[in-house]
Amino acid sequence: MWLETITIRTSQRKVLEKKLLSLLGALKSTTNAPKVSIYRKEPPMSDLSIHLLWSSRTIEAEKCGIQLASELMEFGAVDHANWLQLNNPD
Repeated sequence: MWLETITIRTSQRKVLEKKLLSLLGALKSTTNAPKVSIYRKEPPMSDLSIHLLWSSRTIEAEKCGIQLASELMEFGAVDHANWLQLNNPD
């Protein structure tokens, strides 16, 4: 398993949330779609973190995360990272 995190700091949170629902809906149609969780930092309410938990590391999965992070850059500063599970590396 591996975890992909995409964290965004934005001044357009409400617009971003609507866009996220649309983008993540498309992500569900990918092969081996990840488990998706979205978190909002409190405070500030301007930070959102998207966690994609993938069952296996594939080229398609890596492209999905990179594309999602790229599309979210229009909303503000984006930090994108991949985390491999230490006790069960893929």
